[in-house]
Amino acid sequence: MYDMNLTYREGLEEKIENNYEKWLEEAKKIAYNEAATQVRIKRDKLLADTDWTQMNDTALSEEKKEKYKKYRKDLRDVPQQKDFPYNVVFPSI
Repeated sequence: MYDMNLTYREGLEEKIENNYEKWLEEAKKIAYNEAATQVRIKRDKLLADTDWTQMNDTALSEEKKEKYKKYRKDLRDVPQQKDFPYNVVFPSI
């Protein structure tokens, strides 16, 4: 792992120029992980908001319960989308 911590301006240009590929790779990895975390936070909230729909004692019809079941599966599959995490399409019910 490349050390991304650089003292402000002190040797910044030289450090980046000498290690540009490593610096860029690490910067991309950090950006990806941050974006993925934000998408997963939103996905997890949507899942939590619909937990009740899968309980045995819910008043939902079996048809609606199955729709929620598919919706929740689609939410869990969000990280497998082609452009994850930068261009995510969240499912709807």
